Amino acid sequence: MPGRIAGLITEVFFRSTFAIALLLGPVLTSAAFADTADDLRKLQASRFAALVAKDTGTLDRLLSPSLVYTHSNGAVESKQAFIDNIKSGKMVYRSIDPGNSMVTIDGAVGIITGISNFAVTVGGTDLEAKL
Repeated sequence: MPGRIAGLITEVFFRSTFAIALLLGPVLTSAAFADTADDLRKLQASRFAALVAKDTGTLDRLLSPSLVYTHSNGAVESKQAFIDNIKSGKMVYRSIDPGNSMVTIDGAVGIITGISNFAVTVGGTDLEAKL
């Protein structure tokens, strides 16, 4: 990824949209927007792939140490608790279809919004959700 990405993923899930904010280094010009938007989408795809693969090492590198993960049911986890639940199999992401997304960059923050289809297993129960 280009050096202008200075931060790591921080995310907050809402009922029907998701947002990922990344701190970006220098102020971006409109010409740099396409590359940065593409970079943000690639990071999002890497995060989704790591979730499905239970690749907790990649998740540890991608997620901010200060991550507060709020699930669609309102449950809140720290980064470590989130990763531990994936590692233990308490939360299994069977598949994630990101659907269409929109990238917005405002100064040093990039936000991805959209609706994704998640197939998960939580505590042995299979669930599917659009978030």
